[in-house]
Amino acid sequence: MRLFSIVVAIFVLGSFYLITFQRDIIQNFVKTDSLDSKNRDIIDDINSGKSKKKKITTNSFSVLVKKSVATELNNLIILRGRSEAVRQVSVKSQATGLIISNPLPKGIKVSENQILCEIEPGTKLIQLNDAQSRLEEAIARTPEANSRVLEAEAKLQEAIARTPEVMSRVLEAEAKLNEALSRTPEADSRVTEALASLQEAKARIPEAAGRVAEAKARLTEANINFNAAKKLKAGGYASKSRLASNESLKKQAEASLEAAKVGVERSKTLITSAMANIETAKAGVEGTKAKIKSAKVNIEMAKTGVETNKSSIRTAMANIETAKAGVKTTKAGIESARALVATKVEQIDRLTILAPFSGFLETNTAELGSLMQPGSLCATIVDLSSVKLVGFVPEKDVSRIKVSAKAQGRTSSGQEMVGRVSFISKSADTATRTFRLEVTVSNPNETISDGQTVEIKVGSDGKKAHLLPASALTLDTSGEMGVRVVNGNLSIFKKVILLKDTIEGVWVTGLNNQEDIIIVGQEYLTDEVQIKISYLGS
Repeated sequence: MRLFSIVVAIFVLGSFYLITFQRDIIQNFVKTDSLDSKNRDIIDDINSGKSKKKKITTNSFSVLVKKSVATELNNLIILRGRSEAVRQVSVKSQATGLIISNPLPKGIKVSENQILCEIEPGTKLIQLNDAQSRLEEAIARTPEANSRVLEAEAKLQEAIARTPEVMSRVLEAEAKLNEALSRTPEADSRVTEALASLQEAKARIPEAAGRVAEAKARLTEANINFNAAKKLKAGGYASKSRLASNESLKKQAEASLEAAKVGVERSKTLITSAMANIETAKAGVEGTKAKIKSAKVNIEMAKTGVETNKSSIRTAMANIETAKAGVKTTKAGIESARALVATKVEQIDRLTILAPFSGFLETNTAELGSLMQPGSLCATIVDLSSVKLVGFVPEKDVSRIKVSAKAQGRTSSGQEMVGRVSFISKSADTATRTFRLEVTVSNPNETISDGQTVEIKVGSDGKKAHLLPASALTLDTSGEMGVRVVNGNLSIFKKVILLKDTIEGVWVTGLNNQEDIIIVGQEYLTDEVQIKISYLGS
């Protein structure tokens, strides 16, 4: 029996060798007609590599052909992976103090915002009250600061309202100055006129004095004549008429003297009046000068009033800015106080550590009386309401998978789940050259735990492929896998890519949409052999 097995094995190996590597020799035996001597020489030349390509004329070789049309093939990529919780967090303390709450045992389910740990408040409540008092004090200062702004703005408006008045004072003073300046020539002319009158009055004094002297001389002469006439009359040497004439001349001389004296007095009076007029004119000049000085002083005072008003405006504006700065400072104080209150409230809120989401406790919460510091662990929570199936895709398949592609998972215990691809890594693992893939699936009953082994089937992009019998595949002389297709009355070899092997056959790509594929007899063909075609199903 052992000898028979060895013989059968040698026969099978020899047959496989002949079919694979000595195909041309077998074809020479299975042809229906013999080749003539000329064709034999050509085949010998081809086998020895000495002849050029020449078409061989043979009898047709019968083959079975399948008309194949490419169809869409959805491929599944199967990965091995594990389950991971979508959310898992270590809840840590942000405050310092002693735990005053009883610990919760691990494994229980907690709900969102449930109290996990409570820390002793210490003096934080007192600090909060102090911060709130500061806030109220800062808020109470706000009306005073605002009233200062309003007061400064009112003073500014008042100073602005005074501007026309002080400007009118300047104009009024300038008008008076111009008026006084315009009176100066008139006052000067009055002085000149009074001086001229004085000179004229003084010039009349000698004349009046001459008249007095003349009148005195005539009076003396008239007295002499009168006395002489009187004596002559007494002696009877003169008549009464002559005495009366001399008396009349005496009286005229006395009247002339009196008139001359009056003229002198009048000249003196004129001098006195001229001098008084001069003094009056000089007083007018001085008055005009005084008015000019007064007008100038008034102008300077008015201008000073203008500058003072401008200074008041600037001061009012500065006071407004100062008041506004005070308001800003008050607001800043309020905000600072509010920030302090918020800080103290936050510090108090941090004394109570809450569950960020619903889940299961993986550890006991912190023990009663233990000291917590920022970063100390309170508890670890795992959320299993949904889980991630994590696998690693080979680099040859990663381009075939898209985010949101459908995926199935199956645990080692037989639990099945359906989800979609939620993440594909863009960077390969440096050690394995694989890409991390995540599939998010729902876990409403929370039956899938974190870390279970899972088989993941991911649907990749569909491709056009042909379904063929596995026996239709053949190898060319270089060892490439492919099929033979009909090309007129000959066959040609086409390389294919094997996608999938199923019970119904193999799925291959690399062909046209429609092909006539040889499924029987292809092992005995070359590109130069004519074929006789029989179609499958006809």
